[in-house]
Amino acid sequence: MFKLVRYFSISSAIALLVVALALSFLYRKTTVDRLRRDTEIQSAVLTRSIANVIWARFAPHVRNASLQTPQSLVFSPETSELHEALAPLVDELPILKIKIYDIAGLTVYSSDFDQIGESMNDNPEFVARAGRGEPVNELSHKKSFNGIGGYVEERDVVESYLPVRGGSGAVEGVFELYIDVTDRILAIEHTSRILLVGLLGLFALLYGGLVFVVKRADRIVTAQYGDIERKNTALTEEITERAKVESALRVARDEAEASSRAKSLFLANMSHELRTPLNAVIGFSEVIANEVLGRVSPPRYHEYAVDIGNSGRHLLSLISNVLDLAKVEAGKMEVHVGSINIQALASEAARTVEPECKANGNELSIDCPDGLGQMNSDEDKTRGILINLLGNAAKFTHGGRVKLTVRRERADGVDWTVFHVRDTGVGMDNARIEEMFGEFTQQDSSVTKTYGGTGLGLAICRRFAMLLQGHIEMESAPGQGTTATLRLPDLNTDSNAAAAE
Repeated sequence: MFKLVRYFSISSAIALLVVALALSFLYRKTTVDRLRRDTEIQSAVLTRSIANVIWARFAPHVRNASLQTPQSLVFSPETSELHEALAPLVDELPILKIKIYDIAGLTVYSSDFDQIGESMNDNPEFVARAGRGEPVNELSHKKSFNGIGGYVEERDVVESYLPVRGGSGAVEGVFELYIDVTDRILAIEHTSRILLVGLLGLFALLYGGLVFVVKRADRIVTAQYGDIERKNTALTEEITERAKVESALRVARDEAEASSRAKSLFLANMSHELRTPLNAVIGFSEVIANEVLGRVSPPRYHEYAVDIGNSGRHLLSLISNVLDLAKVEAGKMEVHVGSINIQALASEAARTVEPECKANGNELSIDCPDGLGQMNSDEDKTRGILINLLGNAAKFTHGGRVKLTVRRERADGVDWTVFHVRDTGVGMDNARIEEMFGEFTQQDSSVTKTYGGTGLGLAICRRFAMLLQGHIEMESAPGQGTTATLRLPDLNTDSNAAAAE
């Protein structure tokens, strides 16, 4: 008999472990890349600052260095003067080492005097690229080297090769800086480990819940299988009672098929099983909070009911978002194209978020001209995107305005329906907009504390828009509000089959 629990336990444990490791690795890679970019900017600023102080004085020495021998370069007065000029400039800066090359790649100066006079270095390609005016950076771990302050061991550094231009704009030399990022790399590694431990803990809870469900299903299947075996044995032993045994066998077969269908329905409708009890909790909490059956006393019970309802709605939203996102990522989300009344759709979406707008003191308006007619798309997904965008606008706006504008356009032979959701809320930097479309992403931790939410809404909106062959754009500024634009093309009915595949 197939070992369902064993197979599921092993495969799901491996899958969750791989996902946790992948997420931790992705976080580390993303953070290190950001560190490298930040250090590149810092290196360029430091190089320009140093060059502004010393280059006019020592540029002739760099240009004529190729005419001297390595030994004469080391002991030249310019080398000592250059070393003395650089020392105060890099004091208390994270610069561990400085090298200066001429445009041919000759080491004119190095804080490690043994390297003066060498041609190129360990990275001749980087020096050559910098000599052509292209800044180059590389993150590496150094076992040991002679730095400005003496012998240095076990350091993570960003090696920056940056061109130095003269007054004419031509490249006259190349600076190589070792920027110390050891502490920042250690912090990234520490955070990565914490993230990995947290993910493993979260996935362990999820794993335990899934194993419990599968074990229960396996017990049901095993019990049914044993029942069938017993009935088959009875049939063999009681051949003389063929008619009775055949009847019992038919009953057992029907029971087994019904149980199999029930198991399949149970596994396929987990989302329904999760949502149904929550809906009941939310419904009863609203009955109590709204005092439908009479006044609630003492008053704190009313507050408890409101808290229960809010928590239930939050959890229901989280479950729905996670399940929808999982379906999209697994390619199981189907598109059902049909004709949609645009005005009715806009009005329905606005009515859905109207209570939240009123609760926050916002003015909600719709600009949807008569005669827009019908659009062809998936009504449920389009409505879901609009409600999510309007809900975000209502949530992040207090005492302001939320406006839904709808227009029809035609481009490249395709009819498009364009929805604009504008608010006068808190807004955000345009540079953060793309990050907001990532899963579990919000502006910062203070936003989560103030407004709540999981950061899944915009991610699902974008996935739905792409599924409908459209796209979402956002424009925003801190303190000036946000404008979200949803563009959806008219789809033909063939899109149903294509999406299902």
